[in-house]
Amino acid sequence: MRVMKVARETERHSLHELEVEVLLHGDFADSFMKADNKLVVATDSIKNIVNILAYDSLDDDIPAFAARVAAHFLEHYTQVMRVRVHIRQRPWNRLTNMVGGHNHAFSVGDHRLLVHLEAKRGEPPVLESGVDDLLVLKTTGSGFANFVQDEFRTLPDTDERILAMRMWAMWRYGRVPQTGSVEINARILQTMLSVFADEYSVSVQATMHDMAEAVFAKIPEIDQIALALPNVHCLRVPLEAFGRENKDTLFVPTDEPHGQIEAVFARE
Repeated sequence: MRVMKVARETERHSLHELEVEVLLHGDFADSFMKADNKLVVATDSIKNIVNILAYDSLDDDIPAFAARVAAHFLEHYTQVMRVRVHIRQRPWNRLTNMVGGHNHAFSVGDHRLLVHLEAKRGEPPVLESGVDDLLVLKTTGSGFANFVQDEFRTLPDTDERILAMRMWAMWRYGRVPQTGSVEINARILQTMLSVFADEYSVSVQATMHDMAEAVFAKIPEIDQIALALPNVHCLRVPLEAFGRENKDTLFVPTDEPHGQIEAVFARE
């Protein structure tokens, strides 16, 4: 379900738009095997609960909101043993026609911020945060060479290329932070993007390893990072037939075909 909340307490409004998925696990076998619905929590009820909790307590701390949603179902329904809350947040940003950003006008990017929280009865919750569909690109500082040489290879070695990727990342907290998850998540993403921007990339694989390693070194709260970095290839346009030499200036971006490069990194 989708929910948008606008905070209007001052002239400087804030805005949160979420896609929320709530999955309940527990004693529901009779609804499948005996056509008995007495323990089923209806989708309509789940929607209403999320809306009420969003109205009462949704703010900048999205993981805390996910924890409140999970706790509600564990506290109110004894047949529920485990709750998974998946949240995708649309990152609305303030327009910058005023110092510090506009009070009530926003723009939005294509990527989403992610929160996954799993709560089991009698156990501490497990929190993951991340980002999806974040397009990143750098015009230099990347190469790809010394890969498999066989009869099917047509791609030449290069030590200079555009590197563009659609980034999906999910990092797992060793423990759910009591406060400061917004700041921690921002630091994690900034750390990974700094590695991408500043360090020479010999491959996507090596870059994703370096990104994860930098996070582990700087953010002790994180114990696992999953990354998927599919390529967005930028193909050089041949202009020789038109009397022009394309010196790595004009390209065609293309999503397909692409390499789907994924890995999960964990602390030793």
